[in-house]
Amino acid sequence: MRVLEIYHRNCNRPDDMSKVLDIDPQRPNNCATMHVVGYVRERPGSDSTDTAFMQAERVRLWVARNGYDLISICQDGAHSGEREGFGAVLGIISSGQAELVVVPTLEALSPDKVTQEVMLFELRATGISVASTEDGDLTALSVPPGDPARMFIRDVLEKAAAFRHGRTATVSGVSLLVEAASGPQPDVVIEFVDSLPTTEPDPDWALA
Repeated sequence: MRVLEIYHRNCNRPDDMSKVLDIDPQRPNNCATMHVVGYVRERPGSDSTDTAFMQAERVRLWVARNGYDLISICQDGAHSGEREGFGAVLGIISSGQAELVVVPTLEALSPDKVTQEVMLFELRATGISVASTEDGDLTALSVPPGDPARMFIRDVLEKAAAFRHGRTATVSGVSLLVEAASGPQPDVVIEFVDSLPTTEPDPDWALA
């Protein structure tokens, strides 16, 4: 995917707040009303002033200003380790009800940059786009990111995903071979060979 500008419903007025969205240029209805799911999270600590309610209001305002359609806002608590709200976002995406996830700030995902990128990677792996109401997050959300650290984290995540995909394909291939060998095909022979044991050299031979 590459970075494209997202336009309003009438397709003739760009919005500066939504320029850094990784929208697929082949995706249909780029100029139609975009369906949005929001994600907010209560901040930990009693000294936090950015409540989930305030975050949700910023998401609603951003969606309204862009002329999009807000489907739902999912929320997690300050100490919700299971992240049920984030899971609900993924569920809405998988059902095909939304094309865009909007957060009030990337810190709603996590104050930790690595965790942010892990969650963004999981979202983008579904083909969804991600935006923030915070202007300061535009560089972090760009593709590629302006932050070298984020670029490194994304590179690691992509390589890890490719490695897992390769291992899954290998395991699936072995399973098919085993299934074929157990079926009515006597010509198929599979032999699993252990690695050769490591042995100590013969002392007499070493001195010869």
